[in-house]
Amino acid sequence: RTLGYYNENERLKSFIGVPIPLHRNLDGEIIPPAGVLACDSKNSYAFSNIQSKLLHELGEQVAVVVALWKNRNEATSEEESFEEFLRSGVSLSNSLGVDTITACRIRLKNAGEIEHVIGAARFVQFYEQLQRLIRQSTPPHFPTCHLPNGDTLVLFDKMLRVLMHNKIESAAQRIIGESNVQVELAFNEQLLSQAPQGASVRDSLLAAIRRTIFQDSETISLRASI
Repeated sequence: RTLGYYNENERLKSFIGVPIPLHRNLDGEIIPPAGVLACDSKNSYAFSNIQSKLLHELGEQVAVVVALWKNRNEATSEEESFEEFLRSGVSLSNSLGVDTITACRIRLKNAGEIEHVIGAARFVQFYEQLQRLIRQSTPPHFPTCHLPNGDTLVLFDKMLRVLMHNKIESAAQRIIGESNVQVELAFNEQLLSQAPQGASVRDSLLAAIRRTIFQDSETISLRASI
């Protein structure tokens, strides 16, 4: 009750709390504001050193998720919001024709493995750099959008499929580091022309995006050492 967690005194005998590092300075030190991950128990000495370590690691994981979410939802001049992505996609489809456009979801398949090898803080930097390079390797008239889970949506002419894959693979190779781990990118592509007959361009685009997320299609893995 003193801490404001309960309405009544719960006769707690153990408490443990660890910081969630939402912000760090250049030296890696936590700066406010920061979150707190806490556990309590009615048993004495309920939390061991191992449990404390696990709680610290969980706090780091929460910080990574929050950082990725913030990054994806703060649209910059180089990144489009989802609504802007849809408007650009409709305009592109009207210009080139619905039959020529494919929606592609680019996913980092082995994010957990990479984070385990290089650490949470460096992984966030790596992932942001990878997404910037994907955006920079995409021609400006092909819209891109980052999903909340970190995947990237791209619309492009299906005739440029191989070229786009090669350019994005090159972008992955540009972030080569010293760590002994592989970058594995998966491409899930869906044609807008697969929408039901009579569907509007916007509905065709939304249907293709949904299929890239919820359906399995041809997946291509690209590997580059980082």
